[in-house]
Formats: sequence, C-alpha cells, structure tokens
Amino acid sequence: MLRNAFKKDTEPVRAATAPPGGGLHRKGAPPLPVVSEAEVQAWKERILAAGADDRALLQLAHQAPGIDLKLAALAALTQEDALRQAERDFRDQDKRLHRAAKLHWQAAVSRREAAAEARVLIADARTLIEEKRIPANHLAELDRAWAALNADLLDQGLVAEFTEVRGQLAARVRERGEAERTITRWLAATDGAIRALTASLPDAARNGTTAPGSPTQSSAPPALAAALAEFLDRVPGAGEAAVDARCTEKADAANRALALASAVMQREEVAIERS
Repeated sequence: MLRNAFKKDTEPVRAATAPPGGGLHRKGAPPLPVVSEAEVQAWKERILAAGADDRALLQLAHQAPGIDLKLAALAALTQEDALRQAERDFRDQDKRLHRAAKLHWQAAVSRREAAAEARVLIADARTLIEEKRIPANHLAELDRAWAALNADLLDQGLVAEFTEVRGQLAARVRERGEAERTITRWLAATDGAIRALTASLPDAARNGTTAPGSPTQSSAPPALAAALAEFLDRVPGAGEAAVDARCTEKADAANRALALASAVMQREEVAIERS
C-alpha cells in the first residue's frame, strides 16, 4: 500500500511544494530548495521503514519536504486516533493535506463501525444456531443486515467468519427441518395407529364370549397393538436431552391405548377360557 502511495515519476521535487491555495509555500517566502531524486528516494524508504508505526508516520508527514511524500506518509497511517490527529494538524496548514487526512480518518471510522456491526451479526448468527426452532424471518433479517454492510470496509477475516457461521446455520436449519418432518410423520402415523386400535376394541369386547376358533373371534387388537408398540419404539429424539413435547404427549396417548387394549384382550381370553 505504501509503494502505491508514491508517484512513479522520479523527477526532482521542490521541498514542501503545494498546490494553489496550499499553505506551505507563501508569497514572499524564499525559493524552495530542490530535493534531489536521491533525497526523495531516501524519504520514501523512511516512510516504508516506519511500517505500522503511526507516531513515526505522523512525524514524517510533518517533516517530509514535498506534498507527495507527505501524502504518502498520511496514506500509510492506520489508526483512527492518528488519522484524527493528522486531520487536526493540517487543518490550517494545507488544504490538500487536510482533505486527505480527513478522508482517511472518515474511512477508518467507517471501517470500525462496519466491523462492529459485523461482529454483532456474527454473534446473532451463533445465537440462532443454538435455538431449538429458527424462525425464517430471523434468518431473513440476518441476511438483509449483512447485505447492507459495505463489504469493501470489512476485514476478510470477518467476512470469512460470517460465511462459516452462516453455513453452519444453514446446515442446522436443514437438519432441524428434516427433524421436524420426521416428527410430523411420526405423530400422524402414531395417531392413526391409536385410532385403529381403539376402534377395534368394541368388536373385540363383544366377541369375547365366542368359542375359541369362532369366525367372529377378533384377531385385530393384538396385531394393531403390536403395530402401535413399534411406533413407541421409534419416538423421534428418544434418548436425547429433550424430546419434543408433542411426541411425549402422543406417546402417553399410545400407552393409554395399549393399556386399554390389553385389558380388553385379557377379558376376552378369560371369557374364552370359561366358554
């Protein structure tokens, strides 16, 4: 980034030159000394050597002999407080330098605010992952909020982190969607098995007085009870920390139906034995 801040030309420059309206070279001042190509290169090297040392870069921005070198030092500043200081320092010295410092400072503020918002959205996504049910509107709000951020202002690490968390969230939504479909299918099938078993019990009770092997003797309740018992062996989420309340309620209803069917079948067996 620093190298891009320097002009490609290598023509000698005058120290502290400024555009019209600048405050560095005032009318009546002594002629500005010419800065040799070697001196310009030396200053460039000093700016490059400063690296991320904003204090040193700010000092170089004040000391450098030419506008281009000063701008290069300002462009290398990274910290918001240093850029704010530069904006204040050059406010009454040179319009071009002040404008550059101000733009860099405003960009730094925008980057900070965008990063803060990105971290909030990443935290929100992690919270959604832990929710038992993920409302579709929450996902839509999360995606809209992220799309509203200026991606150019975000560090790539934050973008990668959100992408990863959003992928985990999407996988969890698919996983829980499939789990919900499994629960729905189980509830419907179990409810149908309960109704079929309880509907067969009145006939079984009436046929309980028939002789063994009679055509009217019902064999439906045992088979239907066995089918219902199989559903109880496959309760979705069984063994997990928290089973869906709907499954628990339906399992209780199935157990009551099985208990009733058992009582009816026992009476039927007793009646057959007595006949």
